[in-house]
Amino acid sequence: MNRALLILLTLFSLSIEAKWVGGPRDYERPVTVEEKRDVAFIINTLGNASLFDLPRLRPQLDEAGVRVEHLHPLKFLTTIFSDEEIKRSMVLMSQRLLVYNRFMRNLKDNLNHEAKNENITIVQVRDFTKKVGVPITAVKPHFQKRDWIEFVEVLIKRPN
Repeated sequence: MNRALLILLTLFSLSIEAKWVGGPRDYERPVTVEEKRDVAFIINTLGNASLFDLPRLRPQLDEAGVRVEHLHPLKFLTTIFSDEEIKRSMVLMSQRLLVYNRFMRNLKDNLNHEAKNENITIVQVRDFTKKVGVPITAVKPHFQKRDWIEFVEVLIKRPN
């Protein structure tokens, strides 16, 4: 099997699988320095590492994912979109459709899980938008429809 095909097959299976099975995640809990480092590693790697290197980095990505799986998804997104370097990496990742789609599927599942358990509120979304510098009106319709892909797209497309 040639190297390009092997990499492509690995990318199809690449997903930072961090399925939360615990109780509600705490939106009020601050993100630690170590957790921010792990989020930065995940996003910077998925956005910047060569597609040839991603399969080799998967164990480290999975480990970092496990260490941050307990973060409330809005806190995870706050960590990304309140840091310009991580945000740039997220923008780059969004241009790698195979990687981005896998990432977003997992993020969407986590957001839906918390929403289903009434653990994402308009009050939290309002607080979140203040922290990332986005008007509530830009994301509120997507929050209300649980359209998490568009919710994140607003964040990616906002000017720096």
